[in-house]
Amino acid sequence: MRLSEKRWIKLARQSNHHGEQAARLYLSGYYEIAMKAADRAIRAASKLHKSDRGDRDVVEVLADHLRNRAETQSSWVRTPDVWNTASARRLIKGGIADATRALSLFEKLVAAPGAPFPVRPAEVRLTLSELHQMAGDLTRARELAESAIADYRRHCDTDDRDTLLKFARALSRYADVVTAADATDDALAARRRSIELSRPDAGQDGWLWTTRFDRHLIWLSSQTLERFCLTASLFAAQLGPADSAAAEALLALQDAAEGYAGLIEPTLLPSDPFRGASNALERQADRLNAVDEPELAEAYLTARAALGTPRRHEVVTRLRAPLEKVVERLVAEQGTHQ
Repeated sequence: MRLSEKRWIKLARQSNHHGEQAARLYLSGYYEIAMKAADRAIRAASKLHKSDRGDRDVVEVLADHLRNRAETQSSWVRTPDVWNTASARRLIKGGIADATRALSLFEKLVAAPGAPFPVRPAEVRLTLSELHQMAGDLTRARELAESAIADYRRHCDTDDRDTLLKFARALSRYADVVTAADATDDALAARRRSIELSRPDAGQDGWLWTTRFDRHLIWLSSQTLERFCLTASLFAAQLGPADSAAAEALLALQDAAEGYAGLIEPTLLPSDPFRGASNALERQADRLNAVDEPELAEAYLTARAALGTPRRHEVVTRLRAPLEKVVERLVAEQGTHQ
């Protein structure tokens, strides 16, 4: 039975209010409170959907709330206080249920010609793959990840910055899933491509950098810049100590150090950008010592002391120019040896 207009409007307002609240709390790392807001948003949207299952706007809103709750559960499971506890198993199970239902709703929506958000099912499928990975079902996790990234490739081959950044983020998440499934070569290639797509927007004058404190753009600013830093750090670690990988690793660690330095206070993130920057600088010093650059290595260690000052990003960024000269030398030497 169709709800009265007054009841409909009231539920729609509740759905929108609690849904936005849940999303912001999730992005800020307040997972327990975010879950409560998400529960309220889903209850309100479910009542609207039950009243009129043919309303595409309601279906989209409900699917989005379910997706957000699944992602909240996925992130909450990874926190130290929850991982490997009975609560983790409950959250993983709940996340899989939410993501599965959201995926079904989104797939019906995008089946119509000209439907918006063609990659939305791929986004949910990627979340579902991460949850199956945490549940220990690596085969299913990889199947879902491969399917998701194939959809991204079909829909994200454009020059649109926002689309490419979403693809870059997806490649980074895909790499994490297939790494757990021992597909290390695929993971390395995905992280390399993710960095290539993100790097133009992640530098000091790039869009991610200039908008990192804009709360209205938080999903494509602070969070995406943070994911870029993590990807660059993991990519450098995966390259290992071989001389042939030194140049790529040095540039990736510089990317990570600069990005993390820019995300230290006042940006509110669930991760620890200070630790991320410090680790990147220390690892960079080790790699520079390995390629006979002790003076520059010492400069990177000195830069760690500046991370607690307002000049932290300036200090770290100034190291890029001398680092690029080292990279040029390494590339030239590698070419000579080939």
